[in-house]
Parts: sequence; structure tokens; C-alpha cells
Amino acid sequence: MLLAAPASAETRAQYGGAVQAAMASAPTTFDPLHGGAGDGELAALLYDTPFVSDAAGRVRPSLALALDNPDGALRARLTLRSDVRFSDGTPLGARDVAASITRALREPAGWTLAPIKSARAAGNETVELELLRPTPELALLLSTPAAAVTPAGAPPSKRPIGSGPFTVEGVDAGQVRLAANAGCFAGRPYLDTLTLRAFAARADEAGSYEVGALQAARHADTAMAASGPHRPAIAVEGAQTITGFVAVGRIPDADLVRRVLAIAINRDRLRRLTVREPASVVKGAYDPGRARSEVERRWPGTRPKLTLLVDASRFDDRDVAERILADLARAGIDVGIDAVDAAQYQARVESWRYELYLGAATPPAPDAALATLALVAAVDPAAARALLAGPAGNPVDVDATRVVPLYHRAARLFIAPELRDLTVDGAGRGGWADAHWLAR
Repeated sequence: MLLAAPASAETRAQYGGAVQAAMASAPTTFDPLHGGAGDGELAALLYDTPFVSDAAGRVRPSLALALDNPDGALRARLTLRSDVRFSDGTPLGARDVAASITRALREPAGWTLAPIKSARAAGNETVELELLRPTPELALLLSTPAAAVTPAGAPPSKRPIGSGPFTVEGVDAGQVRLAANAGCFAGRPYLDTLTLRAFAARADEAGSYEVGALQAARHADTAMAASGPHRPAIAVEGAQTITGFVAVGRIPDADLVRRVLAIAINRDRLRRLTVREPASVVKGAYDPGRARSEVERRWPGTRPKLTLLVDASRFDDRDVAERILADLARAGIDVGIDAVDAAQYQARVESWRYELYLGAATPPAPDAALATLALVAAVDPAAARALLAGPAGNPVDVDATRVVPLYHRAARLFIAPELRDLTVDGAGRGGWADAHWLAR
């Protein structure tokens, strides 16, 4: 006799549930104009921008309803939605948008708004922008993190207020607990709560996924590669738009050190043996013999010593750093790793207190020109601002900067099969506003 099995089918998404997910780096701030990869993931969930862009670069209104910017005009008018409120219930209006843009124009991380000279509120729902040059890409620039809107443009507090899909419910060591913003103008997220966590080691993160304490991991493949039973996981990845690099600080012989790094590091071996996400190498000559000759010519009879600054919360970077150290040792340069916590790392990068630093540049929008400028901004935001403020289409020579690009990679998340509609964008951020549990 055959026993009838109950049939089940996926139905429409339902609200509710909690998820814990791994962050790209430890949280340090809620300020959209500061912080690292993990902070950028948080900012995207807490704040809104006038426009948003999809993975293909198509721009659509978000806080804005329309942008009036005739071709060649040096003025633009931004018309805002009238139904937007911050998470504390106060209205979001033109003064908040204008003040947020004005603050970004003063901050290094606001370089993506470089063509804007000034912003002012002209009524409750209109912002007038004065431009430095004709800016056909203005809507795209207003979709970048620099255009995130905070109340009166002020830096966020420990309990930040935004208009995005989530609000901050609690902060603990290495993790942030978010709750759905029921008043979000774009609709509340399906999940009730989302906890984003940073881990001290790859094995800790993968193990947490294996035992069910984590529903989305960035390194679950480590546990799955080991012997024994494994918790099922679905890999979700974005585009290969994150660029890993090593940057040279304001040190003596910086140009020479940069030239040596560019030919001493074996990018292909670095990608094959160390970078775990889907990745491709940045084209560049590999000539260790020439690199050593350059070092010996400049420092005859001695070996120069440098330190490489690394974010300790991005444990993949430690593996990359070890590979770089081995390559530079063969070229005659001794390098020590200076691994510090995420907050100290960000502070030192932003104040140029490093000899070398290992970083990853994320595109502020899905646009090739902005992605290239993000590499320039990694060591010189003022230079990136000047390039973007100049005539459109100006070529950018990354080789003329203190940055040595190494590889392009895609961010990858391993998620529990019960999760649905979670995406990863080109900056490695999870699309948690649309994620939900499988409903049957």
C-alpha cells in the first residue's frame, strides 16, 4: 500500500521572522560618509538617497519624484516625495536633503557629488542645485552613498535615524540588531529583525552557519569543504566589481615603492591560492627580477622595511597580506603586517597614517568610471573629487596614483535554502529589504 505524501508548494512571501547574517567587516559607525564595507552595508539599510540604481546601472527615483536638469544647464531642480518620514515619525523634507548634500560636499567621502557646487531648499519639497559643469549623470551621482539623507544633514548618533527599510534596535560587540521600519515609504521589509554579525575567524563564521546560528554566511564554503555532513546552502553572488588593492602611503620614495609593488606581486597566484570569491586578476606585468634590481639600486646593501596595515576583522585580507609579504620578500623588501581593529583601521586610512595598506574599493554606483575613481579616492579623495568635477569623460590614470590594483572579485553569500529573494549588489551588500523566509 502506498502512503500519500503531503504536497507543498511555495506561496507568496509572508511577513515575519528573524535572520542572522555575517558582515563583510566589523561595524564602526552609522555614518554613511565614513566607515568600511560593513558600515556601508548598514548605511544602505538605514538611509535613502534621492535616486537608486540597479545592477545594470538603470537609475530610478527614490526619495525624489523628478529631476529637472536641461542639457547644458548649471542649475537643477529636485522634486521630492511628500509622504516620506524618518523612522522617528518626523517628515523628511527639502531642508534635510539639501543639508545632507551640503555636508557631503565638505567630507572626503562626498567626492561622488563633486559636480554639485551648492544645494538649497526652495520650499518643503524642492531642492535647487547649482552645478560646476553640465552633469548629464546627475541622477546617477544622487544615487551614491554620499547622497544618503539624515535629519538636517547631521552626523548620525548611536541610535541613528533614517528613512530606510530598517532601524537600529540594539548594538553589541561585533553585531548590530536591526528591526523592520514599518513606516518605510517604499514598504516595510518582510523580515521582522535582521542581526548582522562580524566574526573573528573564518572557522567561527562557517561553524555558526553549520550549527544553524547563522542563516547567511560569507565563508560557509570552508565548512562545506570539510568531511562530514553539511548544512545545505545556496550561493548568491554579485558582479566582479570589488577591486582589491595595496596602497602606498606618504612615505619617502613612494613612487618607486609603488612601481616595485606593481611588478613584484604575482597577481595570478594571489587569485588562485588566496582570493576565495569568484575573481579575476588586474592586468599587469609580473617581473620579480626587475623588482629586485630596482630595490638593490635604490637601497644597495640593505633591505628596506615597511609595514602593511590590515583590517583584522576582514580575515580574508590577512591571507592576501601573507601572500604579498612573500612576494615582496623575494624582491628584497621586508614587510610586517599591522593588523588592527576596524575602527582603528578606518581612522588611520582616513588620516593617511600608514606606510602600506591593504584595501578593497567598492563602486559607489554600477558605473565603470565611478568604479575607477573609487580607486583614486582610496588614497586621495580630493583628487577623485577634482577629476569628477572637471569635464565629463576625463581619462583617469590609476597608474599615476599610489594604488596598485590586484584583482576584481565578486562578493558571495551562502544562504539557508529557506531564505528567498536575497541578492548581492556590486558593492557586496545584501538586499535584505526583499529577503524573506520560504512560505508553504
